[in-house]
Amino acid sequence: AGSFNVSALATGRTPTELLNIWLNNAANIFHESYWKRTTTMDNTLSAAFDAAPIRDMAISIVGQTTLGQVKKKILIPAFNLDPSSTRKEEQKATKSDTISGLKPPITTATGDLTQQLLRMRIPRACGGWSDDPRWFPEYFHNFDSSDNADTLLADACLRSAAAPTYFPIYQGYVDGGVFANNPSLAAITSCICEGVQLSDICVLSLSTGNNPHHIPKEMFGDGNWGVYQWGMNLINLLMDSTSCAATHQSACLLGEQFYRIDPRLTSDIDLADSSAATIDMLLKIASEVDLEPVVEWLKIYWGSGGETSAPKERLEYDWMLL
Repeated sequence: AGSFNVSALATGRTPTELLNIWLNNAANIFHESYWKRTTTMDNTLSAAFDAAPIRDMAISIVGQTTLGQVKKKILIPAFNLDPSSTRKEEQKATKSDTISGLKPPITTATGDLTQQLLRMRIPRACGGWSDDPRWFPEYFHNFDSSDNADTLLADACLRSAAAPTYFPIYQGYVDGGVFANNPSLAAITSCICEGVQLSDICVLSLSTGNNPHHIPKEMFGDGNWGVYQWGMNLINLLMDSTSCAATHQSACLLGEQFYRIDPRLTSDIDLADSSAATIDMLLKIASEVDLEPVVEWLKIYWGSGGETSAPKERLEYDWMLL
């Protein structure tokens, strides 16, 4: 959902328009037909949902817009399953062998380590080499150093939204949430790679709610679990753990320049639950979040409301993120 939200906002949609888009499309996107339920062993042998509805929504939001045409800075994570065969036409040499096309800022007191790093044979997610066969996380962005200018924004969204077991693999990619469910740290490190000083980076992190996932002791017993027992618990654990870790690391790096809105949900909600009751509950929780502290933080660090002006450098990097 994050990639669609940021793309809609970055291309001029208002939050109200975005809310209506989801209200009008969620039930169709997360609809499982009777035929599919009765022929695929409860999604064991195929993805839970068809790709067509979410693809149609992506096109309706951004059309044929490319990343290079987006004025706001934007970064969308996705995970490349097979770099040796996916996106062959797009996988040309980047402008510089760097982290997903981003500039390497690594220096020491003795000089620049860039050349040393470029001689290392490491995965593209760390070094930028397109001939490495291993799967890797990838960022689709429109920074000055980007080689994604011609990538359709809709394709980037769908690559990032292809959550394993929920939606089919899209163009060789799956959901960026498998490594950046909370993209705060990806945003911070990407800005650093573009030469932005840490002191000039502010992050407002918006979650979709703090799901009370846990495994009580009476459930895991002696702890001797296999694939069957872990099941969806493992997916939830991995996604929640990466999000919590990113929050902690981002807060450590930025201190008061990092603010996360993460309201606690009243019950465990599945990623695909689009029932009317659940939507009403989420809207109620959202309406009860106290935004006054957020507004005050924005006034201090982003110059919102005109009471306090942020440094010019910060305003230049006012960008939307997944």
